[in-house]
Amino acid sequence: MQHNECLNCGTTIVGKYCSNCGQKTDTHRITFKHFLAHEMLHGVWHLEKGILFTVKEALTRPGYAALDYIAGKRFRYYNMFYLMLLVLALILFAAHHTESKEAFDEAVLDDDDNYQKLVQFIDTYIKPILFTLVPLLAINSYVLYRRLKLNFLEHVIISGFTSLAMFVTALVAIAITVKYHPVTDFISDLLFWVMLLFPILAYYQVSASKYKFWGFAWRLVLFYLLLILEIISIISFFTIVFLL
Repeated sequence: MQHNECLNCGTTIVGKYCSNCGQKTDTHRITFKHFLAHEMLHGVWHLEKGILFTVKEALTRPGYAALDYIAGKRFRYYNMFYLMLLVLALILFAAHHTESKEAFDEAVLDDDDNYQKLVQFIDTYIKPILFTLVPLLAINSYVLYRRLKLNFLEHVIISGFTSLAMFVTALVAIAITVKYHPVTDFISDLLFWVMLLFPILAYYQVSASKYKFWGFAWRLVLFYLLLILEIISIISFFTIVFLL
């Protein structure tokens, strides 16, 4: 049913969508058939479409996708930070059902009460701990890739796409691990190494037009060194807090 005024905000309508709030002008009475065929299936399809597109872009062209997003081409993308939280939740679920989690618990959860507190803290706050990868990548790229002339939050977008690709790869690596199956273990280990290569891909795509090969190479080496030092510092801090 077409209306001359938006039923949501009352604005005069020209076209298929309200220019003020974006609601469709063609509304339907809610019936069981319409709810099942349109509201449910249509909504689920578009949700999956946005998620799958965002994951595909993050895995294949994280740097270019980030630049597109920064430039304002955002309609087709699902919110990457919500998506990262979803992927992290799936990683934790998968990790709690693998042999590696059981082996870790047996190796660490001994009679030392301090170790138990540290592991309990990590298990409780693993999401924000892993999420610190995003600002760490952003800080390093903001310092090293100044020719991009992007502000810090725009570097956060780049690190967000990069981190999403890393998290999705880690999820696949954990999910395919089968107990006592050497083939899946090999593929899983390979995927973890692939995961570490996404910053190279992302920042090459972002900065290839701004830096020559050696300029990109030394920045990349320094980028990883800084990231390693930052991660070691964070781990050391929590170790000192809980074990000393």
